[in-house]
Amino acid sequence: MVANIPTPLYPEAVPTVNGRNITISQYVQDPRVVARDFAQLYTAFSFLGRLLPDSGATTGGAIKYYPNDPDVNAGIEEVEEVAPGAELPEYGGKVGAPKIAEVSTWGHKIVIPRQSLKRNDIRLYNRLVRGATQSLDRKFRKLALAVISARLQEDGQFITAAANWTSFTVEGASPTAARLRPEGAIDAGLAVFEADDQGQKPTLLIMNPSDWLLFVQGYGRKRAMDVLSAYGLEPISNPAQPATKALLAAEGQLGGTYWEDPLTVDTWDNKPIRSQQIDLEGSPAFVVDNTPAAVEIRGISS
Repeated sequence: MVANIPTPLYPEAVPTVNGRNITISQYVQDPRVVARDFAQLYTAFSFLGRLLPDSGATTGGAIKYYPNDPDVNAGIEEVEEVAPGAELPEYGGKVGAPKIAEVSTWGHKIVIPRQSLKRNDIRLYNRLVRGATQSLDRKFRKLALAVISARLQEDGQFITAAANWTSFTVEGASPTAARLRPEGAIDAGLAVFEADDQGQKPTLLIMNPSDWLLFVQGYGRKRAMDVLSAYGLEPISNPAQPATKALLAAEGQLGGTYWEDPLTVDTWDNKPIRSQQIDLEGSPAFVVDNTPAAVEIRGISS
């Protein structure tokens, strides 16, 4: 039996209970219950939806999309005044060349030995489900951030920091000049947003934990948060973001995640190995069709 994620919070057929406890054997009889566990954990772990939110389904192994290309529309005249009775002039904006986002399939199998089922080893079940969910989420985050970085490279949505963040000071007789501190790089990134003139404002600053540590140690945690608050930025420290690069992004504006198959759970009795098996897989395609919603800051560490 197969169940897709997301699923209703309470399945149509709630498994029977033994006293007040649901056993693992009863859990894995209904994959919708297991799917609920995966869905709740995935939602708790992942920030991917804040960059490329779920945007629907796709078929055929890929999705064709038309990006918002600022260069294509560069030099378009402003809207004109229209005389009474005159025909409206045609807007000269154009659609950029189509791009293809390919679907890829990823998954895990979880094997719970029959002895663990008999012993109702719920800690084993929780550990395996949690680990598999984290593994899948890590892979999806890395894939999505790699696609984002490649698209920003294509459209020139990146800058190089004037100095890396490994050594700067904000106090003492000779503090580091502002343009050589992290806020100088943020200012340069904001200037790209303003030059694009698309009305988008970054709300997220995504960094590798090693770079976030430099940021916090350089300012002190309270001042670091005050600096970001002044820009209206929320920091996200995550190992999926490559070190030496930071991502300034407008939440939910870059594009979307499309699914050929949503996160799917299947449970079955694997008799040859005397175990219950849980299969978890998903087939996403990551579309970045609005690169003016982000800027990559490079060279922030060495």
